[in-house]
Amino acid sequence: MIETLIKLSHTLDLDVVCEGVEIKSQMDLLKDINCDKIQGFYISKPLNSKDFEDFVVRFNNININNKEVATTL
Repeated sequence: MIETLIKLSHTLDLDVVCEGVEIKSQMDLLKDINCDKIQGFYISKPLNSKDFEDFVVRFNNININNKEVATTL
């Protein structure tokens, strides 16, 4: 069912964000069925803006030098 919804979304030229991903096997399944993005405790607990910035820097292993940063997980 999830794979069908993802395929339908892609047919409509939409990106798919699956929420509530808590364990590796869920992430692996979503990758296998071409989910575009994931959100959930497997990646990170909810963060305030400063902690989020630190997380993104560590995740991407970059130095942002006060620039705005966004990432696709």
